Amino acid sequence: MKLKSLVASLCLTPLLLSNAFAQKTTEPEEKQVYLYEAAQSDLNLASSYKQLIAPVLDKAEWLASYGTASPAQIEEVDGVQYWVFSGCQPHNCPAQSYVAMYEPKQKKMVAGALITNEYAELDMKRSEIHWLGNAELEFARILAKYFY
Repeated sequence: MKLKSLVASLCLTPLLLSNAFAQKTTEPEEKQVYLYEAAQSDLNLASSYKQLIAPVLDKAEWLASYGTASPAQIEEVDGVQYWVFSGCQPHNCPAQSYVAMYEPKQKKMVAGALITNEYAELDMKRSEIHWLGNAELEFARILAKYFY
């Protein structure tokens, strides 16, 4: 009986260790950054965000509190890294969402979009995009990946 336990342990140990190693190597190396948290520690980011959303704040007051957010994603345009933040209206994500693109070296929001959707039951009837900041084509292509 002891021999069977020993053999089973010897056979399972490499599998368990390889599984633990695989989990460790797939974890993100950096802490996830959320817009709300980043704005608390970086007043330039907070100020730049407020300027970016100012034109649409009357259409989506919830933007002032950052909404229900996802962690930043890193995107690159012409060798420059940007943080792309996205979020949606609390308790009504399908109705409104946003994307904001931040350039950390210059400490400013460069582009963004507010997406407003209208539904009839489960069918989307209308969608409107309000472009914010510098909506040049390269930025718009990146922002569009986060719309829905």
